Parts: sequence; structure tokens; C-alpha cells
Amino acid sequence: MKNYLLPLLVCFVTVQSKSVPEPPSVPIGPFDMTANTTSPQGKEKGYEKEKLFQGDIQDPGRRTGGKIGEAGTRTPWPDAIIPYVFDCSVLSIESALKATKDAIKEWEDRTCVKFVEKQPHHKVYLEFIRAAGCWATYVGYKGKKTQISIGNGCDYKHVMVHELGHVIGFWHEQSRPDRDNYITINYGNVIRSLRYNFDIVREQTNNYGERYDFNSIMHYPFNAFAIDRRQNTIFAKDPRLQSSARPYRKLSNSDVIQTNRMYKCDEIKSARAKTMKAIGEANKINWASTGGKCQDQHQHCKSWAKANFCELSPDPMLTSCPESCGVCGKVCQDEYKDCPAWADYGYCIRKPGTSDHIIKFMLSSCRKSCAVCIPAPTTKPTTKPTTTLPPTTTPKPTTKPATRPPTKARPVATKPVTTQEPHTTTKVITKNGISIPSTKFTGVLCKDRSKYCKDWANDGRCDTDRWVYDNCLKSCRRYTVCDRYMIKPIGRCSNAHGVYSKEIIPDSRLYAPTTFAPGGGWYARASSARLYKEDDHRLKNVGAWCAEPNNNREKYLQIDFGSEKIITALATQGRDVYFEHVKAYSLSFRLGVSWVHYRERGSRDRKIFDANCDHVTPVMNLLERDVRARYMRIHPTKYIGAACLRVEVYGCNP
Repeated sequence: MKNYLLPLLVCFVTVQSKSVPEPPSVPIGPFDMTANTTSPQGKEKGYEKEKLFQGDIQDPGRRTGGKIGEAGTRTPWPDAIIPYVFDCSVLSIESALKATKDAIKEWEDRTCVKFVEKQPHHKVYLEFIRAAGCWATYVGYKGKKTQISIGNGCDYKHVMVHELGHVIGFWHEQSRPDRDNYITINYGNVIRSLRYNFDIVREQTNNYGERYDFNSIMHYPFNAFAIDRRQNTIFAKDPRLQSSARPYRKLSNSDVIQTNRMYKCDEIKSARAKTMKAIGEANKINWASTGGKCQDQHQHCKSWAKANFCELSPDPMLTSCPESCGVCGKVCQDEYKDCPAWADYGYCIRKPGTSDHIIKFMLSSCRKSCAVCIPAPTTKPTTKPTTTLPPTTTPKPTTKPATRPPTKARPVATKPVTTQEPHTTTKVITKNGISIPSTKFTGVLCKDRSKYCKDWANDGRCDTDRWVYDNCLKSCRRYTVCDRYMIKPIGRCSNAHGVYSKEIIPDSRLYAPTTFAPGGGWYARASSARLYKEDDHRLKNVGAWCAEPNNNREKYLQIDFGSEKIITALATQGRDVYFEHVKAYSLSFRLGVSWVHYRERGSRDRKIFDANCDHVTPVMNLLERDVRARYMRIHPTKYIGAACLRVEVYGCNP
């Protein structure tokens, strides 16, 4: 097979032979109108794309008459510190977390802007959520919570660098008042309903002395909002720039210069250095000498912690101010067996080549080895493991000799503080003789979604093509992000009743009073309310049942098991691909004539079950007592976007 190299962002792909077609294209970011390979998003209340300003700004501050409020001010975040938190709706989406953290690192490496994990004293912060599309709530600091949506197709580093740019204080480069001196818009190739996205922001006047920048991360790609993406919608008036410019790829030098001027980074860095020097003069704590008491060693610890120096300067803040930095609530011990070796390699202290992320991880998770604390003497001596020199890669702690500390998120050490604890299946819960499995399930089965997956994988497309990477999980051997089998409770009377299979429970036995129709002939029917169900492109069935969002009729999903069953548990998911999910529901059952709401022993109120916090991770609930019924209804009481469900029910025959 003859190979040709074609540039695709930063990677190269191989042209397939005639017998194997190209993988489907996928839309990337808010400006890509590529024909989607998923079901339509729909227009749930509050999530209409048409409401977004310039494609990815939810609230530009429009005043009466259409002008933009505060646009020219570019209000920076105080002290160049942006507290952030990941909502539980994205915590289980690996690609979203990685893209965001990589984007944060790019901004931090080149500017004085720092992103710190939200702490209780942070009242104004940035929250990452899973919603429809890629957007930021505001441009710059507004004195209230800001959100960034990491929707379908948004989990790419350059997309998140761009969205973070809005939060930091940047408008789009091509919306500058002087843009017509540099570019021409080909409105003939712009989708008619989206032409407003090329409006000029007249108030965007402060560009800090920088000329128009074709390479800015804040510049639209040249084919943004195109009818035909093979043709551009933006043309540089200087043809030489058209071929050499690379907009919307990464931070440009001009982006960095403007950020540093906007935030007065020279002053910020000088002030931080002065405070860090003062912090460094404090002593480390010897818990043995203080009777095991953990306390701050400097009178200014509380003010330093409130100014985010626990994050900005973990060495020496966590050792000098453990009480104010929240270390004192933890036992003085290491959380990984390789901690002594990592400490010997010098990862506890700031030095060239050691990032702040590693230092923070070490001081939080290797408290004993890094001398953050010194425990009282024990009768058992501590033995250090045999070690080897650290390689350039970052392995997980294992029984093998130590290498270097992990840089990715780990439980306890680097897990972001969240406004709501995510529902997972890792916590062992037992009721009525049945347990939820301790293994975490992702909600995506390890399978290929195309008969060509094996061919694409053999040609190396798992590493170069996003569609293949996401949809050929079996051929690409991505077993860490998919389930080899469906979630199932453990214990007596815990078999699946078969909602997942139309051979066991036919479509005619699944019913709902309302059905969501997102458009394009697609329907979210009750017959699609099956656990692990995915979009059916041939029949245009959405991968879930969704109630019509703006319909006032009662919302419920009804299941007819065909005969009397004993019901002990159920598992739920939200809608395939997007973000809609049910956060809470109640149950009712029918065996004879009357419907009976499920209540727990001693309660007169119907039981409200906590359900999903994202659209994909299956959440299992156990019933406190066995229920005998032929019919079952699930009543959503709280949902995000739309009441969307995928379900399996467990139990046994009478």
C-alpha cells in the first residue's frame, strides 16, 4: 500500500486502500460545523446554540441597543489567580480532564496566570461542566462564578486553551474593530443563521499595543462556520499570511504579551517572589516533639493560604503552614510505598526540572517522606525499598522499584475539590443481601463501532485519528476506558431482568407518555431506554429515552416485565454522547390493579433515589426490600437538560 503524508493539526495520517474507507469525520470545537456522526443535540431549554455570542460566549454583557458591556475593559482576575473546580459531570470523562489540564499548563507555563483548585474560601471561581457545546460564560472576571462547558467535540487541548482565553479576558481576534484592514469575510460560505458570529465588537479597543495576530489562539480558524469546510470563510488581505498563518492552534507570542500586560505580570511575579521568600523562612514541623500536634509555624500562614500560596508554593507552604493548608486533618504517613525513594530523588523540593504539580503531589501524598510531618516513634522501623534511577516516563506506583512520582490525578493527592461528590460504583454498598460491585464501570462497552476498525487499527489509525480512537475501543485495546461486561449487583436475587435486550423485553413493553424529538427525524423513544444503548444511525433512534423537555405532562418510563418478577436493584445512565441525564427519581410498581409508590420501611414519603451526575457512568441503586411486580415506573424528579434514561433492572423470578 502506498503511503502519503498529509498534515492534520500536529499529526500525520495514512491514506487507506480503496477497499477500506476513511473513518467518519468529527466536529472539533465550537466553530466546526462538520456533519455530525451523532444524533442532533436538540434545543433543550437553556442550551440553544443560537444564544451563544460568536459561537462560544454565553453572556457577553449585552446592553439595550445591542452594545457589549465591559468589553473594552478586559477585567483581569485578582492577583492573576483563577480558582477552578471540575463538576462531577466531567470527572469521569478522561479526555475532557486531560485536555483541560494540558490547556491550563500551557497558560501557566507562558504567563503569570495561575489556576488553583477551589477551596472553601473561594467564592468566585471557574467551574468546568458537561453541557451542550464548547463555551465560556463570560469574558474576563465578573465577580461571580464562571463556567466552561466541555461538551461533545470539545475535549481537545487547543479548544480548551481558547475557552480559557475567554475566561482570562480575551475576545475573538477577528472581532477587533480594525479587523477589516487585515481580513475579508466570505459570507457566501457562512451558514446563514450563523453570520452574526462575524460581527465586530466595537468596544474591543484595548489590544495592549499588539498588531492583528493571525496566529492567535483566539482567532477563528479560517473555515469557521463554513457551509463547505473545504473552502475558507476568512481570507487574509495579504495572501502570504493566508498560507503561513496558523490560527486557533496554540498560544502565540502576541497572546502571551497581551496577557502579561493585562495582568501586569512583572508586578505579580515580584510580589509572589517576595511572599515566597518570607514563607521559606518558616520552620518544618516535628510532630513527635509537639506531641503529634499539627500547627502552623508562622503568624501569616492564614493570610498566605487565603492568597492561594498553598497552591502557588507548595514547597514550603505545606511544611510551614500545614494547618492553614489543610494538611493537619491527614495522618502523618505516606500514601504510596515508593514515597521514600521519590523523596530521595529530590522530588519534595523545588529544583530545575521538577514541576509544581509534582511538588504538590509529593507534599500532599508523601507527607512522612517529605518531612511535612514527623510521626511519633514506633516499634517497627521503616525500611526503604530498593530503587532504580527515575526514567523519563511516569509509571504508576507498583510493586516494582520506584521510578518517579505520578503527575496525573490520583485519589486524595490531586483529586479536584468538587461542589458535588460524583456518583461512582467504587464505594461498596450492601442492602437486603445485595452489594454494588466495587469495580468502577465506565458505561461504555469494549466493542468496535465499525467493521473496518481492525483494519484502521492495523494501519496505526488508533494513534492518529480521533474517530478511530474513540469508536474502535476493542481493536485499539483501550480496555481501561470501557467495560468488558455490563454492570451487575452481587449477591442473591441479582440477575438482570433483560431491559438491555429487546429479545427479552421487546420494544412494545417499554412506554413513556412523552418522547423527545431533537430533529432530523431522530427520536428518543422509550424503546431506547436500555442500559449501554447507543445512537442507532440507521433507524435514527437516540441512545436513551428522553422526555420532551418543555412538555408539562407527567414524565415517567414504564417497563412491562411480561410476568411477575422480584425486583431488588436498578442501574441508570443518561443520554448517549451528549450530557442530558436524570439526577434523581422515584419508583412505583404494579402487580394487580393499583400503582404503589416505593417507600422505605418506616417512611410515609416516597423514596427519592440519587441518580446520575454525568451522562455515561452507570449508577446503581439497591432497594431496601424486595418488590414483587409486573410493571415498574421510573419518575424523574430532577434532571439536567432533559429527563434521559437508560436502564437495567435486577432481581429474580418468584
